[in-house]
Amino acid sequence: MKNVLLLGDVILQTAVDEANPSNFISQFTGTDLMLADGLKNKFNVIFVTKLPENHLGDAALNILREKGFDCSYVKKMGQGTIGTCYFFDGKLSSINREKSVFANVKTFEFDYDKLVENADIVVVKLATAEVTYKTLLVTLKLFKKARANGVKTVLDISNDMVYDVKIARINAERLLVNVDMAFGDEGSYKQLFGADVDYERYLKDTFGVKNVVVATANTSLTDFLEE
Repeated sequence: MKNVLLLGDVILQTAVDEANPSNFISQFTGTDLMLADGLKNKFNVIFVTKLPENHLGDAALNILREKGFDCSYVKKMGQGTIGTCYFFDGKLSSINREKSVFANVKTFEFDYDKLVENADIVVVKLATAEVTYKTLLVTLKLFKKARANGVKTVLDISNDMVYDVKIARINAERLLVNVDMAFGDEGSYKQLFGADVDYERYLKDTFGVKNVVVATANTSLTDFLEE
C-alpha cells in the first residue's frame, strides 16, 4: 500500500450525555482524524501532529496508535492543551483550536526531509493549515518540500470548519502553487473562489494544479487518491 502523510489536529469533543443530561461524554475526534480513518482502509497513514507532553497528550497519542496510524513523527512538546469542541442538542456549540500546542507549532520542530522521504502522498486540509499563521507556515514548508521530492501533494478545501472566506482564499492561493490535487465539494469551491468563477480552470491555469476533484455525497478523497 502507498503511504499517505497527513498533517492534522486532534480535537477533544465534549457533549451532553442524552441518557443522563447531568453527565458529559468526551472523545478524541476532529475532521483530520475522521479523514485519516477513511484513508487507512486503503493506505498506510502517517499522522503528523503536535501534542502536549502531559496525560492529555498521552491519551491522544494512544488513540492514534490504536487506530493503526504511523505516529513516528508526532511531536510531544510543552505543557499545553489540544483543540476542543462542544456539542449541545446535537449541534456544534463552540470550537477552540487556536490555543492548542498544534496551533502554536514552530516550523523548525519538524524535519521535512524525513517527513517526505517515505511518503507517496501528502494531504492537508485547508481548515487545518490555517488554524493559525504558524500552522500555515508549516504546511507551506511541507508542501514545498514534498513537491521538490516528487511527492504528490493534496489540499482538501472542504469547508467542514468555520473560516473567514477572504482570508481562507488568500491562504489557499499561497498553498496552491505547490499542490498537485485540489479536493472539495462544489459548494466549497464556489464559496472560496466565487460562485461565478470557473474554479477548475482558475486553479489549473493560475497555480498549475494538475487535478481539481469535485466530490459528491457518494465519493471520498480515498476514491481519487487511488487513481
